[in-house]
Amino acid sequence: MVKTIHSDFEIDPATKQREEGEISSQSTQPRYNRETERAIAQARAMMDGTQPSQQYMSIAALVAAIDAES
Repeated sequence: MVKTIHSDFEIDPATKQREEGEISSQSTQPRYNRETERAIAQARAMMDGTQPSQQYMSIAALVAAIDAES
């Protein structure tokens, strides 16, 4: 038989805030730079099929393509 223990306790709100850092109860959308926003849009376009994605037959082919971009 499994035994469980239930404890009720309260933490002082000031202590909790100090220990956890200031966490807002209102969630906000993260803000990204332009390059990241473009990458996110590109990934979404690939996922919904409006932009074809590149496929590689090997890691060597992937590395070669990355090197060619640089």
